[in-house]
Amino acid sequence: MLSAVFRLTWCCAIALLLSVGSVRAQTADPRGRLSAQASQALVEKRYDDAARAFEQLRDLSPDVGEIHASLGFVYFQQGRFKESVSSLERALALKRDLPNLALLLAMARSELGRHDEALTELATNSVNAHAEAAE
Repeated sequence: MLSAVFRLTWCCAIALLLSVGSVRAQTADPRGRLSAQASQALVEKRYDDAARAFEQLRDLSPDVGEIHASLGFVYFQQGRFKESVSSLERALALKRDLPNLALLLAMARSELGRHDEALTELATNSVNAHAEAAE
């Protein structure tokens, strides 16, 4: 009887070690896991979950404009306009050519009553877009 219990315990321990190794392999790069979680939450409109995942991604990769832009979008959807503006401004500083970034930034600024800044951003972006199209 003791032998059977020992074998069962040993088998459970091995299974546990194998599953832990498998989980470690899957999470070796937390950016991939977080990116998948953030994207899925965004698609499902679970903005609180998306914000948490994008915040973790931002902390891991602070110089990636797309992450700041996505976080700014999520904050906008949550009505967290001040945080949205901050994230979108950072995204703009990192990667100015992200699609619709200036428009979303202008909308977030407008929600905060910063209409002059919103209009200036839109005008600047429009002039830059026309200049690039002419080249």
